[in-house]
Amino acid sequence: MNPFKHVKTSSSIVFLLVLVGSFFLAAFSYHIITIKQPGSAINSTPTPATPVNTPGVTGTPGTTYPPVVSPAAVLGIVADTEKPFSDIPWVRVSYVTCVSSGPSGDALKMTVARFHSIGVRVMLSLCQWARDARLYDMKIMNDVARAGADAVQCGNEQMKTGKFNMG
Repeated sequence: MNPFKHVKTSSSIVFLLVLVGSFFLAAFSYHIITIKQPGSAINSTPTPATPVNTPGVTGTPGTTYPPVVSPAAVLGIVADTEKPFSDIPWVRVSYVTCVSSGPSGDALKMTVARFHSIGVRVMLSLCQWARDARLYDMKIMNDVARAGADAVQCGNEQMKTGKFNMG
């Protein structure tokens, strides 16, 4: 008698027993789950209709943004905020968390508005300057949001140096 034939036969029997057992276990579990629980009276109170709010864009009065430029036409982003290149319609402005002399508050809004008035879009860099709860200071986040920049990034290069930066 071939010993491998005995192993094949016993393995097949074990496989079939496990398969049939799994089937019965699944059927029994389904039966237990679907047994109806005794119902009770439910008093429902109607929910008031919520007013439909149509979102609208509300910008700062008098804000004019530069015309839309195809991404293929963007040649780069200028870091020099004093003399931006005429052919590059984007400039990077670093927030005060990146460079201690960077603008914030009304000065930041005026800086963004000045670039917009000459047709240049603004990418604002916000650096991770703390490792505790100060990192999520909503005054800073709101200041950045109210600036009106076209894009915001977590500044990578600025985080490497500076007295306020980690690194």
